Amino acid sequence: MALDAVIHLAEVLVETGQKAEALDLLEEAQKNSSRWQTGAARPLDRCNEFARLHNHLRR
Repeated sequence: MALDAVIHLAEVLVETGQKAEALDLLEEAQKNSSRWQTGAARPLDRCNEFARLHNHLRR
């Protein structure tokens, strides 16, 4: 699963007012976190970005 794509899509959903859909997407992705892949030079940074976005939407 491309973590970068999931984060980007969730951000687009948030920007277009679809916060519930973004949260659903992130929660589904979290279930498959063992299969995450990223092209980022610092993968941990992307994981932290995912966590921040997910936590923000849960509030």
